[in-house]
This record gives sequence, C-alpha cells and structure tokens, in this order.
Amino acid sequence: PNPNPNPNPNPNPNPNPNPNPKVNDYDTLEWDFTCYMQHFRQWMFTDCASTTDGDWAGSVLYPERTTCCGHTAFPFSENDFNACITEWALGRGDSDYDTGLWFDTDGSGDIKVIVIKGLATTKYSDVYNIGDAFYKDGKDFLDGKTSSAPAGSGLDNGFFSSELWFYSLQDAITEGAYQSAGLSIILALAVILMLSQRAVASTLAATTILLIVLSVTGIIVKEGWTLGVIESVVFSLAVGLSCDFAAHLSHAFVHGAYLQSELSFFSLRGVQGLLGAAQKRATRAITELGVTVLMGGLTTLITGCWLLLARVYFYQQFGLFLSCLMALSVGYSFMLLMPLLATLGWLDAPCTPENLCTPQTRDGNTIEPLSQKSIDKIDGDSMSV
Repeated sequence: PNPNPNPNPNPNPNPNPNPNPKVNDYDTLEWDFTCYMQHFRQWMFTDCASTTDGDWAGSVLYPERTTCCGHTAFPFSENDFNACITEWALGRGDSDYDTGLWFDTDGSGDIKVIVIKGLATTKYSDVYNIGDAFYKDGKDFLDGKTSSAPAGSGLDNGFFSSELWFYSLQDAITEGAYQSAGLSIILALAVILMLSQRAVASTLAATTILLIVLSVTGIIVKEGWTLGVIESVVFSLAVGLSCDFAAHLSHAFVHGAYLQSELSFFSLRGVQGLLGAAQKRATRAITELGVTVLMGGLTTLITGCWLLLARVYFYQQFGLFLSCLMALSVGYSFMLLMPLLATLGWLDAPCTPENLCTPQTRDGNTIEPLSQKSIDKIDGDSMSV
C-alpha cells in the first residue's frame, strides 16, 4: 500500500501560475495585437532553407529566399531593413488603410507611415466622457513613447487614433456649444449696453442671463442628457430665449427716470436718497412691465409643459428644456435682477446734471419721482406737471 496517497489525481506542478506574465522577449511575447515589426522580425529570422514548401509546386510558386532570411540580430542594419521591408510588404498583399505600412509614392520605397493596431480594454461607447477618457489615455501613452524617440527619425511624429468619429463630433459640438453660449452672452451685453447706456444695469442683466443658462445646463445634465447634435442645437437657444425678460426689465428700470435731490455719495442722506430712488425705479419697472413679462413667461411655460406629454423623444427633451428655461428666467429676473438693480442701480446715475440732478421743490416740499413724460416738460429752472 502507498503510505502517502495523493488526494489530487491531477497535481499542478505550478500552484501559482501567472496567467499574464510580463514578457519582454520577442520570441515568447503573445501576439494579441497587430505589430508589423514583430511579423517582419520573424520573417527575417526564418532559416533560408525553410522559406519554401517541400513539394515541387510550393518551390515553384514560393522559391527559397537567398536574402532577407537567416538573420539572428535585431534591430537590423539600415541597409537590410530598407531592402527587405518592401519585399516583405509586397508578399503580404493589400490591407485596409488603417493597418500596415505606407510607402512613398515616388518609387523610392521609403516607408512614410507605420500603423500599429492594438486591442483596448475600454469598450466602445457613445458616451462622451468614456470616449474622452479613452482618447486622453491613448494620447498620453503614445506621447510618452514618441517623446523618447530619436529626433529626426520620424517616430517622434507618431500620434494616437482609433474609432473616434462620433467622439470627434461630440468634441466639436461641445466646443461649439460653449463658444455659442459665451458669444451670445457677450452680444446680449453689448446690445443692452448700447440701448440703455448704463454699464451697471447691463452687467447685472448679462450676469442674470449667464446664471439662467448655467442653471438650465445643470438641470438637463442631472436628467442624464448627453451632448449630441440635437442637444447642442437646443443648448444654443438657451441664451436667446432667456435674455428677453432680463433685458425688458432692465430697460424699464433704466428709463424709469426719477428726480433726485442732493445726489451726494459722501453723505448718509445722499446715499439714502440714491438707494430710495433706485428702489422706486425698480418698483415702477415691475409695476409697469411686470404683468407683461410674467404672462409672456407663463404662456411659454405652458407650451413647454404640453410638449412634455408628447411621445416623440425630441419633443420631450425640448419641452423639459423650455419649461425649465422659462421658469428660471422669470424667477431670476424678478427675484434676482430687480433686487440687484434696486440695490446697485444708483451707481448708473440715472439722471443728467442739466435737468435732473438739481433739487426740485414745490411749496417747500421735494418733488416726488416723475415719469419720463413729465420730465420732458421741464423747462429750465421751472417745471410744470
């Protein structure tokens, strides 16, 4: 009897095998990628006597090579490499454009491009963040390799590429969306500034528009939108649709002129007068234009809500975008822009020294704020209402 029976009928002589050993030897490297230099090296190392088949047909069709075989040293000399690489490439036949070797068309046989294709661990995805991370990782990897290539060898001009057509489209759309949004806000600021001629009011209006666009962007991102062609077109409309309410209210504030007394920035009474005048102008702007702005936003909001009931996905997307945009535009315009104008609007000096900045009194009392129609009736130092 066997005093030490083996309980395992199939013992493993290597209890801790490494399924993916890191191998640097060309002879044992697993060929899980298309590296043409690897195939070319094996072709050059082949014995000259083993470069043809044994039967007569094989020897006729593929005669034994007397050159470009039997090498034992790698890398090869420049002369051997240039002489043999063309012969090896011709024997492989045609291949698709994104693999293999590209030669100069002038007949010199010089290699212009070497394409090495490998397998990636990242699965293809239409999601922009996944494609962006994959492209940056591949680019950083190849940049690290080409940076150590000999200068002037051509290898230092290598670049990374893959199936990135849709990612390239997404990247261009993303850049275009940011540029269109930024340019639209700048143009909105320029137009409001040109029409109102008030720097503070124009800046506050443009800031409000920017906050509206950023808030809408945050909402649609949280809803899981990925930036595509349709989403980019929708996003490019954000500034144009959100600037109406802020522009109208700031314009009404600027043109709601009031007579002010003792415009002094260096006294408490003067500052109180300036703040009080700005608050009254904001109140009058909301009183005269608030209902119009609110109803315009409400009707557009109802339109967006109806689109949410559609079955077409694009209509649902646009309905969500329009509803959020209208709700935030009205909210920011009334609850952010107007309080800011009431607080900081006096910095614009909404009166001219010639007709508005001199104290106007009647029967010993300071004149209450007047509408622009009444201000136009001012004649010199006298005033008729």
